[in-house]
Amino acid sequence: MNQRTKDKIDLVALQESGHPRLSADAVLSINAKDAEGPNEEEQEEIARTMEAARKYFRMFAEPMKKDGATGMMIGGVLCIGCGEVLNGFMGTFQYGIVHGEGTCSNCGYPCRTHHYIKDEDGEELLSLTGYLLQYHPDELKETA
Repeated sequence: MNQRTKDKIDLVALQESGHPRLSADAVLSINAKDAEGPNEEEQEEIARTMEAARKYFRMFAEPMKKDGATGMMIGGVLCIGCGEVLNGFMGTFQYGIVHGEGTCSNCGYPCRTHHYIKDEDGEELLSLTGYLLQYHPDELKETA
């Protein structure tokens, strides 16, 4: 966790809270290229991509959305560590030194805004940027 935290996050309490994991189906849907529906090859590619997306998005917590927010873009999500709005401009989201990674500047809870979904062979199937997701508490460990 961030060393500049105002209040130390109670990671154990967050892990015991039963916060839901994010579902890939809540983030994206993949449609066919034409109105006739996907052909067999497209169906296989959609299935492969959704399988990889389901595995990938499980590491994130379901976002707590600000009242009236409909998406998961920066500014519409509340930090699950402290409840502050995660906003990149004069807000609490701050980028770290790793591309697309950051933290809540108020409590230090880790986030990611750039997502590269790959298959088991490492081939990139899908990329999303600007979707602010926080790691699920069960994916985190306390560090000294």
